[in-house]
Amino acid sequence: MREAENRAQVCKRIRKASGIEVDIIDGALEAQLILENQSADQYLGYNAYIYVDVGGGSTEITLSSQGQVAVSGSFKIGTFRLFQGQVAKTDFIEKTTRTS
Repeated sequence: MREAENRAQVCKRIRKASGIEVDIIDGALEAQLILENQSADQYLGYNAYIYVDVGGGSTEITLSSQGQVAVSGSFKIGTFRLFQGQVAKTDFIEKTTRTS
């Protein structure tokens, strides 16, 4: 919904129908929230993890090492975009954000 032209109207309809307030966040924040969950870290005992979240419009990938973000990226490649033919080969080659 980040790029949907009617995102404000959709959020308003959801709030009206359910009472739930929807906040649309950017890909970087989404990747950070996924990493903060880190439930696998507690159970598996490895030093490095890769977290991948495939959504409708984007995919967030975060590599964590020693409990710190090593590399994180948000890519405009999601299931909806793929099914709609909205993903070009060049979309698979994007910069990632190095945070270490």
